[in-house]
Amino acid sequence: MTRAGRLGRFHAAGVAGALLCLTAAPGWAAGTLSATVTATPALGKVVSGAAGSGTTTFTVTASSGAIGQAGGSAVRVTTGTSLITVTATCGGTSGSCASSLFKIVAVGSPSGRMGALGVFNVSAGSFTPSSVTGAGTSTLTFKNTTSVAHNGTETFLLGMDIPISDNTSGATGAATSQFEVEGIAPDTGTPVNLAAGTATATVLRPISIANNSLLNFGSIVRSTLVGTTNTVTIAAAGGRSISGAGNGALAGSTGTAANYTVTGEGQQTFTISAPNFNLTSGANILTVTTTTTLASGTLGGTVGSSGTLPFGVGGHFAVTNTTPSGLYQGTLSVTVTYD
Repeated sequence: MTRAGRLGRFHAAGVAGALLCLTAAPGWAAGTLSATVTATPALGKVVSGAAGSGTTTFTVTASSGAIGQAGGSAVRVTTGTSLITVTATCGGTSGSCASSLFKIVAVGSPSGRMGALGVFNVSAGSFTPSSVTGAGTSTLTFKNTTSVAHNGTETFLLGMDIPISDNTSGATGAATSQFEVEGIAPDTGTPVNLAAGTATATVLRPISIANNSLLNFGSIVRSTLVGTTNTVTIAAAGGRSISGAGNGALAGSTGTAANYTVTGEGQQTFTISAPNFNLTSGANILTVTTTTTLASGTLGGTVGSSGTLPFGVGGHFAVTNTTPSGLYQGTLSVTVTYD
C-alpha cells in the first residue's frame, strides 16, 4: 500500500492501468494530536447561599488559578487556587502537529448544585494562544502559535465560571460539571474530542443555630465581708454555684445555661465562638467569662442530608461586697462556622 497522499498503480486480472488515489485521514499531517486535562477546577467546600438568594458564580482566572466570586451569597470554605492545565501531545509515527486549533465547550449534565460551566478564558502555558475567539463565552476557540513537535507536548491554562445554586433546589454534597477540549483538524475543520475535564465541589447547606434556653444567673446576695469577692458560675452543662472568700450566697431560682442546636450539612465539622460579654445595670458592669460544652463539633447525619448537634454555654463573673445591687442584663453572641 502506498503512503497516505501518494499515487500508486494496482493491477487486477483483466484490468490494466487502473489508478487509485489515497489521501491522509483527517488530522494533523502525519502526527496525531491528543490531550489530557492534567489539573481540573476544584472549588472544595462551598456553602450555598440562603434559599431565594440566587446563583453564586465563582470565577477561575486562567493565568493564576485564582478563584474569585462574581455576585451571590454562597461562601467558599476551602481556600487556595485551582490552576487548570491542559497538556497537548503530538504522537503518531512521525511528523509534527502543525497549526492546531483548539475548542473549549461545556458538555454533559451538571450534578448536585453546580450549573453548566461558561465564560471560558485561556492563558499561555508553554505556548501562547493566538486567534482567540469567544473569550468570556460558553465556546472558546484558539490556535497554538507553533507546531507541537512529534512526541512533544505543549501546555495551556484554562479559566472559567462555575455557578453554584442557592439552598432552594438541588442535592447537597458532591457537585460536578464537565467541559471538553476539542481539536479542529486543519484539513477538514471537524472538531475531534481530545479530552474532558470535570469541575468539582462539595456543596453544603447553610449552617444555622437555634437558641433553646437563655443564660440566666438568677439572684445573688453579695458578701457582707469587707474586701471580699465571690465568683458566681453557671456550668455550660447546667448547674449554678458560688465560690470565693466572701459570704455571698445564691438566692431564688437555680439559674440556667444557654442551650443551642446547630443544624447544617451532615458529617461536617464546625467551630463555636462565644466571646466574653458584659452584664450591665445602668453604668454598672459585670464582665462574664463564657464557657462552652464544645469548642467544636461534628454534625450527625450524612453528607447530602441534614445533621444536628446540641451544645451549651455557661459563664462566671465576680461579685464583691461593694458591687451595686440591681438587675443586670446583657447580650450573649454565639456563632458557628464550618471548618
